[in-house]
Amino acid sequence: MLSRFNNKRLYLIGNGFDLHHGLPSTYSDFEDFVEKTDPYLFEVVVRYFDADGTFWHTIEENLDELDDVQLVRDTLRELGRTRLNTPTLEDCLPTIELYTVGAFHRLKAYMVSSVTGLNLIPLSGKRLNLDPAAFYISFNYTNTLASYYQIPPRRIHY
Repeated sequence: MLSRFNNKRLYLIGNGFDLHHGLPSTYSDFEDFVEKTDPYLFEVVVRYFDADGTFWHTIEENLDELDDVQLVRDTLRELGRTRLNTPTLEDCLPTIELYTVGAFHRLKAYMVSSVTGLNLIPLSGKRLNLDPAAFYISFNYTNTLASYYQIPPRRIHY
């Protein structure tokens, strides 16, 4: 892939790049964003996904760590309070889907919203001397390279 570029310089861009520019782009920052934006979703995530306290720091890996046993117990308990007959597992499925699929969709929407907000924050930190003719591999969600450094999008691979 690099052979099509005259300049053979390659930059690997990670979150330290955005942190250098003063962007609140850590997973802890995203955790704070969700807690302020949607306290209810935050509590669902903490209760059903964050059993060991590491969910927010490794969010991509932890989305499949649902405490489904606790969720079923809570749902059965809640349905038992609102219904005269004893709830079954089938009664729980809409609620379980709401918590799981709904939580995933809302977290994704908040991630997009959070990154969009990051792209609007004025940057600080010392401006780096980057080669605009180099090739860039970026692991970041932000557009700092293209917007602040005017690196052509064709030179950035996400």
